[in-house]
Amino acid sequence: MTDYAVLARYPGIREEVSAQDFREAVEVAQALVDWAEELV
Repeated sequence: MTDYAVLARYPGIREEVSAQDFREAVEVAQALVDWAEELV
């Protein structure tokens, strides 16, 4: 996709991610993986 197409479809995609947001996203992702592994 072109930059224009990406920015039009996903506004705000180029915003900086804070360290806190990053840590929270990793924690949520890890919790999801842990949950899925329990099911398998």
